[in-house]
Amino acid sequence: MKCTLFPLIALASVVSIAVPLSANAQHDPVNLLWAQYGLANNTLKLTAHTDLDPMDPVDAIASLELKSGDTWKTVASAEVEPLTAMAAFRIENWDSDTSHVYRVVCGSTLIEGIIRAEPIDKRTLKLMAVSCVNDNRFPYGKAVQQMIEQDPDILFFAGDQLYQTNAGGETIQAHDEKDVLPALANYLPKWRKFGLIFRDLLKDRPSIILTDDHDVYVADLWGVGGKRMKTKREEGFNPSAPYNFGNAPERTRMLIYREGGGYLHPKWTNAVERMQMGHLPDAVAPGPWGSGIRAYFTSLDYAGVSFALLEDRKFKSPPTDVLSEPIDDPHNNKPNTTLEVIMDPAFDTSSLDQPGLNLLGEAQEKFVRRWVEDVEQKGRL
Repeated sequence: MKCTLFPLIALASVVSIAVPLSANAQHDPVNLLWAQYGLANNTLKLTAHTDLDPMDPVDAIASLELKSGDTWKTVASAEVEPLTAMAAFRIENWDSDTSHVYRVVCGSTLIEGIIRAEPIDKRTLKLMAVSCVNDNRFPYGKAVQQMIEQDPDILFFAGDQLYQTNAGGETIQAHDEKDVLPALANYLPKWRKFGLIFRDLLKDRPSIILTDDHDVYVADLWGVGGKRMKTKREEGFNPSAPYNFGNAPERTRMLIYREGGGYLHPKWTNAVERMQMGHLPDAVAPGPWGSGIRAYFTSLDYAGVSFALLEDRKFKSPPTDVLSEPIDDPHNNKPNTTLEVIMDPAFDTSSLDQPGLNLLGEAQEKFVRRWVEDVEQKGRL
């Protein structure tokens, strides 16, 4: 089988709300919004996302039902998690050779879709790729309808499923434990816009979703092995005093906060990554790593094709490991304001190569080697 990749679609800026079972739906404490699922190695993982408020959580149970003839049979139940506002289902020994009509029910609302049979007999596997979703033209009804008409077998959301500017633009960052719940409440409206845009695609076909920098509220990200970023409240940092570089220029001091690498609070980061990737195959080495942040990399075998799923930021070394101040263009009077971009065209970048710098983590590199060997043996690429 060959795998056809649709062009990567970056949205510069078919919403349907879950079907009510009764007129009381608007009074339910928790309502379903959309569902997304992954299917690999005869294991189904499905997450159903709701409008639950993490600042005011309530107990709610969602059920996954399969249609058999004219009746519905409950095959799994799950609580709506207070941090992620979703219910997560997992069913092993799934019959991947047959398509199944399913529905998720929570209170008086439901979402209905199809778990497709693996298209193992197709000569071409159609994969549609999307990234960089802002909400300037929400809900992108025409674009989504065109995607549905293409009828992809599998969806790939490559990162930046949201931006900090989405849903009004206000951003609450979780630097401390007390920030976690307000920051999740701030994050969810942005994440829900993504789900509402693509819900009519997601409910009927498997999806691969990987997080990028904006998905974890960081504009550019060097994960430093899952460590927390340094903040104004940590290690004495403040914009008017040297940080790690002694007498570094003032502009350099202002860069350390972002370009020193790391994530926001681990509890918040793990929750938002679970929201996005909780329906994917189990991680090979989830950790926790660094400051308690989980990693996600694994393989996904679907319809005769093997995919390596890699997050390429979590173990990446930051610019501050090799630079203490920005590199200016000597022929331009405008000062460089970032460490990550070297403005001097004559600068020898090989001088920055140092032992111990990482693009991928050691565990990721081992995984990739094993995956390549497995693909070569099985011929499943």
